[in-house]
Parts: sequence; C-alpha cells; structure tokens
Amino acid sequence: MKLNWLKVLLLIMHIYLCLIETTVYGQQEPYLHINSKDLTFNKEQNTAHFSGQVIVRFEDIILKTSLLKIIYGKTNNKNQIKHIIIPVAFSAMSNEGEKVLIGSKAEYHADKAQLIISGDVNFTYQNKVIKTTKLVYYTSLKEIAKEKQLN
Repeated sequence: MKLNWLKVLLLIMHIYLCLIETTVYGQQEPYLHINSKDLTFNKEQNTAHFSGQVIVRFEDIILKTSLLKIIYGKTNNKNQIKHIIIPVAFSAMSNEGEKVLIGSKAEYHADKAQLIISGDVNFTYQNKVIKTTKLVYYTSLKEIAKEKQLN
C-alpha cells in the first residue's frame, strides 16, 4: 500500500513541475527557460501561447506584455523558435531599468535577431524620444518568463 502512495505522490510532483516550469531549446542560447502556468502548446501548428504577466528578456532590454505567441520550426530535428508575436501593447526597459520602448504590437524574428515594433511606437535613446509607427530593433533573445505576483 505504501508503494502505491509513493508512486502517486511522485506522479503528482512530476505533473506539478511540468505545469510550472517548461524548458525548451532556443536559438540564441543553449536553452530557453519559460516559466508560466498560462501556457497552451499546439503540437500540430508548432505554436505556444502565453498570457498573464509575461517577461521576454533580450540581450539589452526586458520586455513586458500580457500576451505572447511563439512559432516553432524544426532545425536539425529540434524545435527552435522562429518567430515571437506580441499582438498587444507592451513596454520594454533597458537592463539598467530605464524605460526605452513602448509599442502597440511587435514581432521577433529569431533568424535575423530583429524585433519589429509597429503601431504607436515610442523609443527613448540618450534622453531623446522618437515617435513613429514602425521601428526595427536588433537584439538577441535570452529568456521568456511569467512574472511572479507579489502578495
């Protein structure tokens, strides 16, 4: 009887860990860590949808949004991130904590390391604000995570 309870406990722990932490392989880093309980993965379409307070870490900026879609493709028999679509408003801060980007939507192309921002775009650089409807920002992807709620 004790052995069955131990197996059930181990199975529950395994499922719980799979729900809170999912690790997939990314293009720019040896691994990409995604931490979100609001994750939907569509295996047929090779897509993943994140919602909630999602954080995307690039090499020099940290982007925060409420909705994110990742499109995967096969490279050398491994799923790799091809595109990241951010269909809603977002803001991005430099690693030093200064807000540098605000946009209506964006799309990241991993093969070109391009973050294409469109809609109402505000870009701050050296204390100057540039307002435009489209901006291409070159940066490499590091990490995507769901922001932890503070109580």
